[in-house]
Amino acid sequence: MKTIHIVRHAKAEHTQIQTDHSRKLTNTGLLQCASIATQLIKNYLLIDAWMCSDAIRTMETAQAFAKHYNKPNIIYYPTLYHANATEIAQHIAAMPDTISSIILFAHNPGVTNYINSLQLVRIDNMPTCGLVTYTANCVKWIDVANSPKKFIQFLTS
Repeated sequence: MKTIHIVRHAKAEHTQIQTDHSRKLTNTGLLQCASIATQLIKNYLLIDAWMCSDAIRTMETAQAFAKHYNKPNIIYYPTLYHANATEIAQHIAAMPDTISSIILFAHNPGVTNYINSLQLVRIDNMPTCGLVTYTANCVKWIDVANSPKKFIQFLTS
């Protein structure tokens, strides 16, 4: 059984001065992270692998969650920056099979499209810091896409 948590980055600032890649979280975004991470840790004390886009706002979101998890090793992937649903699925499929659970921090529209591609739940627009958890009944990560899945939760702040 594999457990997958998918998170859209928290609320980020909008400014003409910075590039999209370098946008930081707002105070609201930091509060969103604390709220969702607190809810998540109640049922998931251990998450084996942490995957994150290398954009500042996703890195800050993952780091804020990590404070609740004894600062796990977060791996930053430039290819998750504005990844589409297929690219997100490819990242998940490439995980080592010894890992049982992952959390992936990325961006819309890829996050929303990936979640909807699972056909477990329909989300019109994944909100900032929204989190969806599902399980896949398989042993190998490469089999997640074609395995029976179960929707577990949709958390929002």
